Amino acid sequence: MIDLIDGYKFTADNNQYILYFEEKKEKVEFGTRKPTGEIKVFQSIIGYFGSISSMCVACMRHANRVGIQNGKLSTLKEVLQDIENNTKKLTEATKGY
Repeated sequence: MIDLIDGYKFTADNNQYILYFEEKKEKVEFGTRKPTGEIKVFQSIIGYFGSISSMCVACMRHANRVGIQNGKLSTLKEVLQDIENNTKKLTEATKGY
């Protein structure tokens, strides 16, 4: 897999690009739903895309929504700043292509 930004990675098959998000979470016991203390890496598929540019746009949108959902972004100014920061990160990661 190829690193994109902040836990986002992608790969491709013959037809599409596949965007993933990796995050570290504490493992939870299945039966008791209690934390085990062990940190695991969880990976989720964000989507399938026909072009790298559409994948990058989806990456920025998802990162922004995650920031809002987890409370990291709580004002419009923070949301807009996050978009600007992610745009810079993606531009750097893609070297402007």
